[in-house]
Amino acid sequence: MTAAGKLKVLGISGSMRKASANTGLLRAAKEVAPSDIEFEIADISKIPMFNADLTDVEEPPEVLEFKDKVRSCDAIFFASPEYNYSVTPLLKNAIDWCSKSPNVLDEKPCTMGSCAGGSGGSLGQMALRNSLVFPNVHPLNKPQLLIRLFDGSVQWDKETGDITDEKWRGRIRAQVEALAVWARRINP
Repeated sequence: MTAAGKLKVLGISGSMRKASANTGLLRAAKEVAPSDIEFEIADISKIPMFNADLTDVEEPPEVLEFKDKVRSCDAIFFASPEYNYSVTPLLKNAIDWCSKSPNVLDEKPCTMGSCAGGSGGSLGQMALRNSLVFPNVHPLNKPQLLIRLFDGSVQWDKETGDITDEKWRGRIRAQVEALAVWARRINP
C-alpha cells in the first residue's frame, strides 16, 4: 500500500492495439476506481520475448522496470482479448518473465476482464488462470468480467477502445471494488 494507505493496483493489458478495448477497459477501471485505490496501467509492449539465455546475465531494462512495477503493486488487474481460445502471446510473455527468479508474482491477488467476441473471452480467461498457477497468483473467482464486444450489448469507441457504456463502467467499478476486498483479504 502507498504511504497514504491506498491500495496499489497494476493494470496489465494483453493487447498492443492502439484502439484496444481491453486497454480501454483498464482506462475505465482507472477512471471509476474508488479514491482509496491508486491504479496504474503498465505498458508491456516493449518487453522482449522470453529467452532463458537472457536470464543468465542481467535481465533487459524493460523487464526490470516491469518487474519493479509488479513487485511494488498490491494487486493486478489483467485485461486480455482471447486469441484462439487462449491468452495473448504478449501477456503470456510478461507472465513468464515475472515468474523467473525472483518470482515477483508470488502471492499477488488479481482479477481479470476481457473484451472479446463470442463468450466475451471466457476461454482466454481460463487459459490465463492456468498460466497463473505456477507463479502462485491468486485470481478472484467472482464476479467475472466478460464483455461481448461485438454483439451490440456494449457501447464503446472504436477509434480509442474506450468503454463508454455506463452499465459496463459500473460493472468494471464493481470488479475493481471486489479486487480491493480480495487483495486486503489475501495480504492484510
